[in-house]
Amino acid sequence: MNQTDLDSSNNLEQDKEAREIKNMYMLLGIFFGSLCLLVAIFLYFSPVIAKKIPFSAEKQFIKPYEYLISKYFPHETNEVVEAYLHGLSEGISAAMGLSSEIEIDMHYLDSDEVNAFTTLGGHVFVTKGLIETVKTENALAMVVAHELAHQKNRDPISSLGRGVALQLIFSSLFNDYGTVDLGWLSDAGLMYFSREQEQAADIEALFALNSYYGHVAGYDEFFNAIYDPELESGSKIENVLSSHPETGERIEVLRDKIEEFGFIQKQTVLIPDHIIEEIKGAN
Repeated sequence: MNQTDLDSSNNLEQDKEAREIKNMYMLLGIFFGSLCLLVAIFLYFSPVIAKKIPFSAEKQFIKPYEYLISKYFPHETNEVVEAYLHGLSEGISAAMGLSSEIEIDMHYLDSDEVNAFTTLGGHVFVTKGLIETVKTENALAMVVAHELAHQKNRDPISSLGRGVALQLIFSSLFNDYGTVDLGWLSDAGLMYFSREQEQAADIEALFALNSYYGHVAGYDEFFNAIYDPELESGSKIENVLSSHPETGERIEVLRDKIEEFGFIQKQTVLIPDHIIEEIKGAN
């Protein structure tokens, strides 16, 4: 083989090696590009995926850290009021067809703040200030039903930040809940839901109220108590029920549903005297 043939052979080998390297980089680029795309898609849909996680896994996820609830939401337990709220929630849960898998833990907060909120693991909080704001059990039931609707629709888990949602997803897959960052818990009581989630919870609560009492009287009592059309939010109280959308709009939507489905209004029921006395006794 002469020098020309050797040079030609070497050039072919070099060209082949260059093509192989180019193909390898191209394949690596496709692989990592596809991986990045999958991660991006997974991140985007992580709240939806997290919503599909069984409630039992959500409960297991938060259970080791439930003691932190007392840390962030300190309160003295009032067994009488909490038993009343628990009984009310059981009746409403049955009325709205809440899955038996979703275990609800009702908490009474001896706080003048007018609020109710729900967190992961089926925890629902109702403040003294809220109970004092409403006059009837029907109105209180509407508020409780709203929070239970969030649990039924799995809004707390789907509204988590994507980072926490991903942690929960992987923790569920590998059954390892010991390394989860719970920095989010300090803000759990201020969890905001979307306009769509809030509206869906309002409507679900209205239907539950009708099923539980046979009518919907009291559905707007709480909203009317906090409604101020002069304010931009329409509410005298900030952060109450994570008020989205604007309070006046919420009332109008519910009125439209009442007319659409022909719901009626009858006599409301007062909150039992012994519960009022328990609340006053704490003052």
